[in-house]
Parts: sequence; structure tokens; C-alpha cells
Amino acid sequence: MVTIERHDVDQDWHPIGNIAPDGTGSVDYTDTSVREGQRYGYRVRPTLGTSIPAGEVWLDVPRPSLWLAGAESNPTVGSLRVRFILPDAGHTTLELLDISGRRVSNEDVSALGPGEHSVAISNGRSLTAGVYLIRLIHGRSIQTARVVVLR
Repeated sequence: MVTIERHDVDQDWHPIGNIAPDGTGSVDYTDTSVREGQRYGYRVRPTLGTSIPAGEVWLDVPRPSLWLAGAESNPTVGSLRVRFILPDAGHTTLELLDISGRRVSNEDVSALGPGEHSVAISNGRSLTAGVYLIRLIHGRSIQTARVVVLR
């Protein structure tokens, strides 16, 4: 058995988990309690025997970049909700285009700020059946996704 320890920006080395090696001398641990944009140190300490850590590694958790997940349900019937991540509070537009490229909806979502969001983009209107493009524009970055609307 080994103890996984972590060093945070605001906290010295502390245990975050105990796991058993997989028989090959390796351990696999996923830390799900990290914050974006932070630096963390990790080390493995044997539970029995020596108190000397088996080494350490330092990792930087990146800030999220622009990401368009697309429609929450695809195909969809009725309202259309779109999931996306914004990296910062920069100017961002969420557009819905029909298959010929005509803009059906255009929303400024800049005020949402950084993080993950879910937005209704059909503005309460019932969309006609067909294929639509969702376009997320943030600065010079553009991401697109397709959605099928059924009746």
C-alpha cells in the first residue's frame, strides 16, 4: 500500500489517498479535486517501511480553453440547449444557422464569463425540422457543431 501526497499553492504536503500497487510496481491515481490554472506537486510514500518519498512530480492544471460541446440532446425536439466552455470574459457570440447559412439566432454570451455554460438558443421559438449549425465565436476562435431538429 502507498500514500499519495499533494502539495498545493496554499497547503504543504498532505495525504490525498491510499492505493495498492498494481503488481507491476506502478500506481494509478486520478486527482479530481484540482483547480484550473494551479500548480500541484505529487509524491508517493510507501505505507510500510521507509518514510522517504519515492520521488515527486509537479503538474500545471491548464485553464479551460474555448470548447463547444454542441446541443445537449442531438437530435432534439422542441427547445435547443447548447453546452460550451469559455476561457475568459472576452467578447463571445453564440449563433444558430440553418443549413443554407442563414442566421436563425444570435446571442452575445460574453456576460456569462469563464467556465462551463448551458444556454437555450432557440429563444422560445419552435424550430422547423432540419439540420442546423451552432457557431461559438470568441475573439478570433470559432467552433462549430451540427444539430438535427426533429418534429
